[in-house]
Amino acid sequence: MISEHQHIPLLAFLLCMATVFTTAGDVKPDKLWDRQCSAQRKWQIELAKLLTSTAPQLKELIEIQRDLQLLSLDIRDVKYNYLLRNDPGRITCARDPSEWINFPWSEEDDTRLRVSSPEYAKLEVAKQALHERNQGHASWPELRKLFSTRVQESEEYQALRKALQEELAQIAHVLRERQEDNTAKTP
Repeated sequence: MISEHQHIPLLAFLLCMATVFTTAGDVKPDKLWDRQCSAQRKWQIELAKLLTSTAPQLKELIEIQRDLQLLSLDIRDVKYNYLLRNDPGRITCARDPSEWINFPWSEEDDTRLRVSSPEYAKLEVAKQALHERNQGHASWPELRKLFSTRVQESEEYQALRKALQEELAQIAHVLRERQEDNTAKTP
């Protein structure tokens, strides 16, 4: 027999278990974000491989550009997770994925994050260094020409692009479903 004082812990346990079972199938915003970042990272890595195999003489610029894009993704990920921990209301999982991806960010946020995360400051410095190497690189005209004349229409590029678009479409679908569920639950 359960005493009167044991009801509250038992009730708390049951409520926790109910929450676990009702949310176990949901994709959490941070898991969805990780999926988004992973898709973008894979795209950048595979695109760089394709470009390098097509034009090994441009490897330096291709790798600079790839690393710059990957660092930008890392920085955006750190910012997202900072907001998720500190101000999750600013992350909008709305019907339009661009609202979610382009979350609001201010100079004040940057300052706070730099102070609280030495890793973030290191990422910014590394990004600036790569940006400087990327800007005005002598091989840009050749890479642009190669991309538009040989790579962009290739089967390999189209397959990579299609895979990225399909993954992003699936993520957008989950966002839309979540928004519809939230709208339906709101009186």
